[in-house]
Amino acid sequence: MIQNLIAMAEAAGADAYVFPSKTQDAEKNPLHAGEKVHILKAMFPDTSRVRIIHPEIKGTTHIPAVLHALRTAGYETITMVVGSDRIPFFAGKFAGVDVVSGGVRDMDSDELAGVETVSASKVRNAALEGNIPTFRGAINNSLNTAAKNALMGLIKERMSVAPKTGRKKRGGSRKRKTVRRKKYY
Repeated sequence: MIQNLIAMAEAAGADAYVFPSKTQDAEKNPLHAGEKVHILKAMFPDTSRVRIIHPEIKGTTHIPAVLHALRTAGYETITMVVGSDRIPFFAGKFAGVDVVSGGVRDMDSDELAGVETVSASKVRNAALEGNIPTFRGAINNSLNTAAKNALMGLIKERMSVAPKTGRKKRGGSRKRKTVRRKKYY
């Protein structure tokens, strides 16, 4: 999607921005905003082609705030690039904003067709299932193999799925002593 965003912006002589979501949960959004920004900047390091904006640092934690920030910066024409399946949700919702498709995802396909049409759900599932070839193939090649493996492990860990070790669980139960400690902030 970001590659398509960059191509669209360049064709229109426009600036490309990515505002990752700050949403984080174990079900669909295992990465924190800072981690998303870090990974995206590693995948798209050429800031002359695309700017990756940290939502919490720049105060762009929701779409109206993003639009306000862009308009304050002098942008008069704003085009929101979303997955084709999201157009009905966003079209006409924000005054003066054109909503266009950044690519068509085939959610029913069992295969990931490449980074241009990748489904985040399919990538998360590949991580959870330990499907290394599928996961690596869906991630931009700007990340090396070690970084892709680390990302896969992080997603798997955050989605509360323990790696399979092949070891059998011990029988019985042990009582644990609970120790309360003070937390300092």
